[in-house]
Amino acid sequence: MTFYLDGTPLVADYDDVEDILYLWVTGPVPSVTFETREGHLVQLAAESREFVGATIIDYRQLWEGKPITLDIPQFEQHVLQPA
Repeated sequence: MTFYLDGTPLVADYDDVEDILYLWVTGPVPSVTFETREGHLVQLAAESREFVGATIIDYRQLWEGKPITLDIPQFEQHVLQPA
C-alpha cells in the first residue's frame, strides 16, 4: 500500500481489524492534530504547520483506491494519491 503527497512517498501502516490507515512522512516530530471535514485526523508540524501524517478512519470501507482529500479549513488542502 503506497500513497503520495505532492510526489513524496508516505510511510503507511494499516490496521485491518479496526480499518484504520496511518500515514506519515518522517519519524516523530512535535505536531498538532486537526480533524478534517471528512473526519480524518491530520498531523501538522507544530512550528511550520507542514503535513507530517494522517489517520484515515474506515479506510477500506470508504476510501480504498480513491484519492483522499484532507481539507482543513484554516490550512491549504492536501490530496493523498493511492499508487
